[in-house]
Amino acid sequence: MARLIWKDSFDTGIAEIDRQHRQFLDYLNQCTEFSLSHTREKLIPELIGKMKEYALMHFEFEEALMKSVGYAGYDQHEGQHAYFNARLAELEEAITGGVNEKAVSLAAFMRGWLINHILEEDKRYTPLFVK
Repeated sequence: MARLIWKDSFDTGIAEIDRQHRQFLDYLNQCTEFSLSHTREKLIPELIGKMKEYALMHFEFEEALMKSVGYAGYDQHEGQHAYFNARLAELEEAITGGVNEKAVSLAAFMRGWLINHILEEDKRYTPLFVK
């Protein structure tokens, strides 16, 4: 998997959300790099910890924005956030438990999240904030 580079087309138009999404992209690229290295066993649990902190902060921020305008898709969007957290917990458990779940799985999941959630789902609520 190749490193992803932030493109202007990824921008939502909400500066804080875009900053947070760039942080997510950085974690994704770290995960991709770790998946190719020999130090993944040591580094991936640390990365998952950072991702859990990121998700808590980002999802709370984003959900508060959606609530503030009564976004009609809030419940569905919040459900996607819950899925992300559950999937991340599964990967953490597999990795720390010694199951043959490698960083490649985390990188693939995160890449899919970037494409399907950030670039599609998040852009559904941003017109409510960007004029």
